[in-house]
Amino acid sequence: MVKLNERKIRWIIHEKLRGRGAGELALIQRVTHRRVEQIWQAYKHTGIPPTLKTPGRRKGASTHLHDASLVLKVYDELKVDALTLERVLKHSHGLNLPHNRTYMILKEADRACLNRASREHASGSATSESIA
Repeated sequence: MVKLNERKIRWIIHEKLRGRGAGELALIQRVTHRRVEQIWQAYKHTGIPPTLKTPGRRKGASTHLHDASLVLKVYDELKVDALTLERVLKHSHGLNLPHNRTYMILKEADRACLNRASREHASGSATSESIA
């Protein structure tokens, strides 16, 4: 299977207008004959070649300023990590904010808790402390 681009779709439509069959076009473009038929049907209904969707994932909704201020306020009160903060925000404030987004808010405000491995790496290895 090969991905079709705008040029290949226009070529398929041009060749269908000239009378070539869907199976033959599918073999040339290395797609299924059903896909060629779908492209042809879309062209017949609208009169214009179908356009492809933009690739990739849609951007998620940005965090509102109110949510970020609430996260920082609750963090200043409790001084807990993002996972615990997620549960507290959900149960006490009714805010369903994923812990990774909560962590990003804390990180941007320089209040993120580092995990144990990062703390040990930053202060020196745990083995050198246990030997001394």
